[in-house]
Amino acid sequence: MPYGEMLKKLNPCGAALTQCVLNAFGTSTDMRVLDAGCGRGDTLKHLSENSGYRLTGLEIDAAYAELARGRGSFDVVAGDIQAMPFEDGTFDAVLMECVFSLVPDPQKAAKEAGRVLPSGGIVVLSDMISRAETDGSLDGSDVLKHLYRTGRISDFFSISGFDFVYYEDRTRDLQRMLAQMILDDSACACFSEEDRMTLRRYRAGYGMFVFEKR
Repeated sequence: MPYGEMLKKLNPCGAALTQCVLNAFGTSTDMRVLDAGCGRGDTLKHLSENSGYRLTGLEIDAAYAELARGRGSFDVVAGDIQAMPFEDGTFDAVLMECVFSLVPDPQKAAKEAGRVLPSGGIVVLSDMISRAETDGSLDGSDVLKHLYRTGRISDFFSISGFDFVYYEDRTRDLQRMLAQMILDDSACACFSEEDRMTLRRYRAGYGMFVFEKR
């Protein structure tokens, strides 16, 4: 089975780090958290077992949404992060783990995150990035479509009413994951040779961001 299908999405940082960031920048210990693009629910499961957050998942793949529902005491909705099926101000925090690089219109995704958050709500975003002078794109991968520069990601959220709060370079986590994929002989299942050349050309890295709604 291809590595991308086993994981649904690349997430080299892991759920424990996501929880640490939520604890540090969140508004309360029982805040309402949406995992937008939750995949099979790995982060939701970890948070349900290790926090008091009130959790909801959103996943565009209905089959994965169904799998995630059975992993803990949280609701998972099948839907698109570019048009979230929730009322304004429903959540206190939105997670976007390894999903921003996949959406066709990231500006819509950032705007929707702002809509479902109140003033002071946060977005915790982690994803692969371009460390070159321009953005990049991949055509053959089902786990990655775009490599945005850190400044470009910040611009998407600034336009949508957010302030940049925090950034951490987690490229070493990505490098460890890719090295393990090579050892497992599964890297080729995720990325074509052309895509691997693109990753090298744009000096692919990994970053974790926190944005706060104004």
